[in-house]
Amino acid sequence: MLRRRLERGSAELTVNQVLDATDLIAMRESVEQVSVHEDVLHYVVSLPPLRDAIHRSPLRQPRAELDLVQLARARALLLAGTM
Repeated sequence: MLRRRLERGSAELTVNQVLDATDLIAMRESVEQVSVHEDVLHYVVSLPPLRDAIHRSPLRQPRAELDLVQLARARALLLAGTM
């Protein structure tokens, strides 16, 4: 089934621009303005899969944690209807 799907290919897609670079930068800056309660930060770092992945990483960079917090910030903006 996987082989058939890969060999079949996919239809050509048309992608339309929905915002420009200025809008995208403004949206990213809006996300950065959302405050995150300390309890949320403690919760995020306590999640076992994230914690385990971070401790196994030779660089020990908490990218997964940062990404999850950024996602939560963006979702908060969307739910508030300000994005």
